[in-house]
Amino acid sequence: MAPSSEKSLFTRIILIASCIAFLGGTSYSLVRMFTSPSSSTQATATEETQSITDRLIARENGYEAVLEREPNNQTALEGLLETRLQLNDLPGSIEVLEKLVTLHPEREDYNMILTALQQKIAEESQENQPADNNPADNNPDE
Repeated sequence: MAPSSEKSLFTRIILIASCIAFLGGTSYSLVRMFTSPSSSTQATATEETQSITDRLIARENGYEAVLEREPNNQTALEGLLETRLQLNDLPGSIEVLEKLVTLHPEREDYNMILTALQQKIAEESQENQPADNNPADNNPDE
């Protein structure tokens, strides 16, 4: 064989081997990406939720520290209220709102939010009670 045909055959073999390696590596990566994203996504979502909760708790502790020094600080009370609402701490939110209503009775928005939260807690407590409160069902003579 002539040297140029050997060179061309060698080039073709290298080119084919390179294409096979590239396609194999790409295929492997794509298969891994589509078969196992849920576990890493779930772990990341759990970590983010925990991180947000930790930050909210730290913020709540900060507002409480301010309120120890200045119990009537409206900004700290509003911040504590917002933080407790984000933490879904309804009883704690009501406690802060009652103090805000006492300090600022002219603020109708505090009264409206307080009423809404009290209604929500009442509804939730009714939903959590047993459904069989019918006196006809509790007849001991049967």
